[in-house]
Amino acid sequence: MGKVDEETFHNITHVLNNEARNLTDENSQLLVILDKVEDLKMGIDNFVQKIERFANCTVTENDRVIMEQLIDHIEIYENDSREISVRIFFADIGVIE
Repeated sequence: MGKVDEETFHNITHVLNNEARNLTDENSQLLVILDKVEDLKMGIDNFVQKIERFANCTVTENDRVIMEQLIDHIEIYENDSREISVRIFFADIGVIE
């Protein structure tokens, strides 16, 4: 007759509602990831613009202005084997591993 009984209808509705909730949650997660990617892209663009500004400059060991524009901070630490490690965190993009 082409009709679905009430129990089957409720089961199908339940499954479809769960799937809709899962897709909504997944969409929200993807939007958060997209925002992070956009922020990263903007940071990279900003950093590249700074680099381009200083591309034709000669950097001397005393040229603090350029370094302040490009470097956020530097971490210096000693590991278990007493080796000194240095990590440079660049402005807008963070550390490059």
